[in-house]
Amino acid sequence: MDSIFRPAQRYLADLLNRLRDVAGAVQDPSVADIIDTQQERVARHSFKVLVMGQFDTGKTTLMNALLGASVFPSYMGETTAVPCEIKYTDEQPFAVLYPSDGSPSFTVSIDMLSDRLVVPVGGKNPNRKAVLYWPLDLCQDGVEIVDSPGLDAAEHRDEILIEYLHNADAIVFVTRESGALGLGQMSFLKRHVFTQVHADSTFCVINWMTSDDSGRDRVMTSVRHRLATISEDGQPPRADRLFVVNAKRALDAQLTENAYDLEISGVPEFKDVLQNFLIRDRGSSKLRSSAHVLGDCMQKLKEDIEVQRSMYERKLTSLIDSYEAEKPRIRELEKLREKIVNDVERHIDGIASSATEEVHRFLQDLARQFPSWAASSQPVARFNPRASGDENDIFVQEVVESVWARYQEAELEWERMGYRTLLAQQLVELEKSIRSDVQDFMAGVYDVRRSIGGSDAPELDIQEAVSRVLTDVGDLQIRAGLDTSSLLVEPPGGGLVPNLVRLSPFAFIFVHPIVSTLAVPVANWVAGILERSDAGEKAKIKIGEALRETFEEGISAGVGEFRSQLTPALRELYSNLDDRLSSEVKTITSQVETVIRSMRAGTGEMSRNLAALNLSAQEIRLISESYRELVEEIDQMASN
Repeated sequence: MDSIFRPAQRYLADLLNRLRDVAGAVQDPSVADIIDTQQERVARHSFKVLVMGQFDTGKTTLMNALLGASVFPSYMGETTAVPCEIKYTDEQPFAVLYPSDGSPSFTVSIDMLSDRLVVPVGGKNPNRKAVLYWPLDLCQDGVEIVDSPGLDAAEHRDEILIEYLHNADAIVFVTRESGALGLGQMSFLKRHVFTQVHADSTFCVINWMTSDDSGRDRVMTSVRHRLATISEDGQPPRADRLFVVNAKRALDAQLTENAYDLEISGVPEFKDVLQNFLIRDRGSSKLRSSAHVLGDCMQKLKEDIEVQRSMYERKLTSLIDSYEAEKPRIRELEKLREKIVNDVERHIDGIASSATEEVHRFLQDLARQFPSWAASSQPVARFNPRASGDENDIFVQEVVESVWARYQEAELEWERMGYRTLLAQQLVELEKSIRSDVQDFMAGVYDVRRSIGGSDAPELDIQEAVSRVLTDVGDLQIRAGLDTSSLLVEPPGGGLVPNLVRLSPFAFIFVHPIVSTLAVPVANWVAGILERSDAGEKAKIKIGEALRETFEEGISAGVGEFRSQLTPALRELYSNLDDRLSSEVKTITSQVETVIRSMRAGTGEMSRNLAALNLSAQEIRLISESYRELVEEIDQMASN
């Protein structure tokens, strides 16, 4: 296998180098950046498997199940703050932490690692990444498996994830049975995973987190169909690329040495298939992904060349006349751009208001349940009405923690199923309201471009261009375009929704009133809410009422802070749309003015520039021929 892989690796690296020179000559920096990333990926001898998915899908539990030990932190809500690279060692396991401030890395014991990786309350984890050295067979021969922070978490963690995604050779995408592979996850896979990593190198794992297995076949069928709709060839994934597992059952089974539970968890089957892939297919997978990107870059550069060449082939007077004739339409496009962005701006306050009102209503409804939740709690400690307040600390804290757990569960479920759906629906309506104008704008841009460039300018798909603009604009939180939402609604045409729904309202309710309460010694307030004659059941209710009052006091301030963060995020949508549409017009004017200056400078410079474009086009044709040969070699590698 290595005798085939190494020559193919060198061949692909050479093609990337040649196409990088073309990107420089054509002056397309975006394509040049993409090629730079692929050059780094191809040159690496390691093979990176990125495990990713939304937080609270059991992703880290799956990692622990693969390790056979509870190494990584795993509990309800967002947990993992720091990516951890797993590398092979046949010696005693250990971990190395790399601080974010650039200070020297340091070694920690395995039992200390979990605490160093978690999302801290009200702060930022001081570490940039961790490396775990572990005797995991999957990681032999240069394989690195990366446990990443959950999608749809904090912006700075998402930026780290994007960096890892750009360097991944294979993906394990973890979802859960509830809302498996929702719209946002599908969009993310299509736009950012399948464009970076070939579908055959992407494993989708449904982590079944409930005790009811009756819906497995239905969920599997649904996910298979959804993956087919976003695959390049419209085909469902291979049977050995989609799995249902119960990661917690697998981990518990290994810790208790229960072979039967481990086998039915589905994790051993997934691990065997992944191991076989890493042994047989990783070489072809590594090259296929970069070759796929190479093909896309060639197509983009061809379009760049054709547009510029069509301008150079016109007479100077004709080009100037066409440009002057189109200036009124360019001004009309500017007016249409202003109308579109103004329409968006008018929608922003309404969206922010409705989202804020819904969050406020939900929190108030939730607070009213605190007394009943407290009453139904089952503390192990007994309440002693004759004891002093501090002697009942354990009882009170157990009741408070029970209410807190119920709150977290309700919050996460509503954030996923209620708030996100509400905000997504608002954004869908916004997209509907501007889509027609954006379509008219893009059609006008391409009409102007063809008029100036002449009839030989390439045809472009207007609908695809509109979707691309809206998609780019929707990527407001991270410029790399991370899409992390899990939505129940299907926005027509897609585009604006994905990242605007990733802002959590609950990030601002906390430092949480309940957390604050827990941080105060219980003895300081228990005496004020309990009477010595109260029995345990009455005490629980009074604790719940006190928590409700404390919580309600913090709702308005927390919701106000959420509004203050949501509104700028929505206004960034306005700014992004303005920038994106402006760039379409500026590209036309800058291209034609560059060509006009060149032609005015004389036939010598014009001929040199046109000859350079022709040479670039010829080089792309030669690269394309070599590219086809390379793809055949990669396919042969995969079949051996």
